[in-house]
Amino acid sequence: MQLSIPSSVRPSFRKPIWLLLLAFVGSVFTSPKWGLALPPWLAILFLLAFIRQSGWKRGFLLAWPALWLAGIIGALDVVPLPTPFVIVYTLIGSLLSLAPYFIDKWQHGRLPDWAGTLVFPTAAVCLDFFTAQGAAGTWGNIAYLQFSNTWLMQLASVTGIWGIGFLIYWFASTANTVFAQMEKQKPFRRVAVPYLAVFLAVMVFGFLRVQFSPNAQKLTVAGITAENIGIFEQVHLAETGEQVNIPPDASQTNPELARVSASMVAFVANSDDAKFKPAFTEIDRIVEELYTQSVAAVEQGAKVIAWTEGIVAVIKHDEDRYINQARQFAKEHQVWLFFPMATILPGEVQPGTAFMENKVLTISPLGEVVNTYFKSIPVGGVEPCVPGDGIIPVIETEYGPISPVICYDADFPQLLRQVGQQETELLIVPSGDWAAISPVHSYMAAVRAIENGVSMLRPASRGLSVVTDAYGRILAQDDFFSDDEHLLLGSVPMVKVPTIYNRIGNLFVWLCGTGLLLLVLTGLLGNRRVG
Repeated sequence: MQLSIPSSVRPSFRKPIWLLLLAFVGSVFTSPKWGLALPPWLAILFLLAFIRQSGWKRGFLLAWPALWLAGIIGALDVVPLPTPFVIVYTLIGSLLSLAPYFIDKWQHGRLPDWAGTLVFPTAAVCLDFFTAQGAAGTWGNIAYLQFSNTWLMQLASVTGIWGIGFLIYWFASTANTVFAQMEKQKPFRRVAVPYLAVFLAVMVFGFLRVQFSPNAQKLTVAGITAENIGIFEQVHLAETGEQVNIPPDASQTNPELARVSASMVAFVANSDDAKFKPAFTEIDRIVEELYTQSVAAVEQGAKVIAWTEGIVAVIKHDEDRYINQARQFAKEHQVWLFFPMATILPGEVQPGTAFMENKVLTISPLGEVVNTYFKSIPVGGVEPCVPGDGIIPVIETEYGPISPVICYDADFPQLLRQVGQQETELLIVPSGDWAAISPVHSYMAAVRAIENGVSMLRPASRGLSVVTDAYGRILAQDDFFSDDEHLLLGSVPMVKVPTIYNRIGNLFVWLCGTGLLLLVLTGLLGNRRVG
C-alpha cells in the first residue's frame, strides 16, 4: 500500500520568496550565540526548497545576499575579530555554503527520488569537513547545536560530528522531496521510510549506549576561575590615565576592551616600569583568590584541581615564583594541580611576533612539575602565543591517565583524536570564553569527550564551566555570570569507553565523498531526468 495525502491537506510551497525569508530568519538563529537546536533544521529545509523552486540565476542572486546578511548578524560578537573582517569572512563563507544546494539542484531529477535525497547531505558533509581544515576548525558546525539531545549526540562516537550534520541535511532533502510528491499526489513511502528508519536506529543506538554505560570509580574534581579583567584595566590606567570598566559580558570586539588591549603593548615592552606596579598587585590578589577557592575545593574532597586558561598572567623572569608557590600548594594538599599560565615574554612588540606562552603545568602531589603543555592551536589574529608541538600528553596518576589541552584546541577533532587513541580517561580543558559563545563552546568540547570516550573537566572564565562523562552528560556546571565564587565541583567516572570513531576516524566523511561522486556520475551517465 502506497502512502498518499488527500489534496485538501497537501502543503503548497509555491511562493519561493517566503521560503527564502524563513530560511534567512532560521539562519540568523543558527548562530552559536543563540544556542538553539531547531533553527538549523528549518533554515536548511526552507533554503533547499527555495533553491530547488527558483531559477539558477534568481536563486543565486537572492540566496547569497540573504545568507551573507544572516551570517554577519550571527557572527557579530561571536567572531573575535573586527567587523570589516567579519563582513569579508561571512561573504566568502556564505558563497561556499551554497555549493551543496546548487549541486543538489544540478542533480535534482536525474536520479530516483530516494537516491536523489542523498546528493545534498553528502555534499554538505564534504563541505563541512573541508571548512573544518581551516583556522576556524569546526566552529559553526550545526551538530553542536543539537547537544541537548543526548541520544542523538551519541552518533558522534561512531561518525564524529559529521553523521549528526548528515541527518539534519538529509532531513531537508527528504522532506522537500516528500512535499513535492505530495503536491503531485504521488506515493512517497520509498523516500520517507529510509530516513525515518535510519533516524530511529540512531536514536535507539543512543538510548542503549547511554543506558548501558559502565560503572566506574568516581573521582572528585574541581575547576576554579576568577575575574581577571582588573589586570588589564590597571595596565590601561597606568599607561593612559583613563579609568575604564569592562563589563563581564563584553565581547572580544568591545571598544573599551580594544583600548585596554592596545595599552598591553606598552606593558609588554616596559613591564619593569614602576607605573605598572598596581597591575602586579592585582595579579597577586587574583592568585590569592584562586588559592582560597582551591583550598575550599580540597576541603570538599577534590583530588584534581584545574584553573582556567591563562588566569595566572606573569612576566617571564617572575614565573618561577608563581610556579614554586603552585608546587608547594599541590604538595601540601596532596592534589594534582593543572596550573595555567599566560607568561609574557617582555620586549618590543613586533607585528606578527608571539610574545606570550599560553600553557598549563601539571603538578603532582609530590610538588613536581611533570609536564608543561603549550596550547597547540592559538586563535589566529587574536592570540600572539608560542604554539605547542601538537602532542597531547598522557599524565599517569594514581586515579587514572589524564590529558590536558587548552580551550581552542578542543575545537579540532583531528587533534583531539590523540586522546581517544591513548589510554586517557579524563580530559582537562582550561578555557577562556565570552558571553556570546557560552555555553555552546563548552558543548563543543563535550562532544570531543563523546568522540573519544573520556570524561572531561572544563573550567572556563567568562563562560560555562562543566564536568561531563564520556557520553557528554553534564554532571556539574558553574556559570561564570551567575556565580561570584567561580568554584566548580563534580565527580567524574574514571573509565575509558571505547568508541568506533577512535578506530575509523573520519571514514564517514570519505564514504560521503565517494557516495557523492557515484551519485553524480550515475546522474550524468543516465543522461535523462527521472520523473
